[in-house]
Amino acid sequence: MIDDDASILEILRTVLEEAGFTVITAASIDQVPAGTRADCVIADLVGMGPYSRDAAIASLRSVRARFAGVPLILATAHRVALADREAFGAVAALNKPFDLDEVVRVTNAAIAR
Repeated sequence: MIDDDASILEILRTVLEEAGFTVITAASIDQVPAGTRADCVIADLVGMGPYSRDAAIASLRSVRARFAGVPLILATAHRVALADREAFGAVAALNKPFDLDEVVRVTNAAIAR
């Protein structure tokens, strides 16, 4: 899970670990330990807005390059349209504030794909 908000990382880590997942957290893709393997990646769209969509896409390209073929779930405070979700290469989007049960359901569904 990649998010620049440490409190969100801690809450979601707890929820997902209680659901049986092993969770690795990082504030950015650069902080993910080398050699990390994942069944799913949840990534925050930091700064996604009308003038930063390109930056968000560039950031997610780095995530996709590092975790090619791994389901990507977007986490954002901004509503993500289906077309944007597909442009980002994501299988799902979680909107903040999170419904914690939905986080578990969406993560299970992404891994089961």
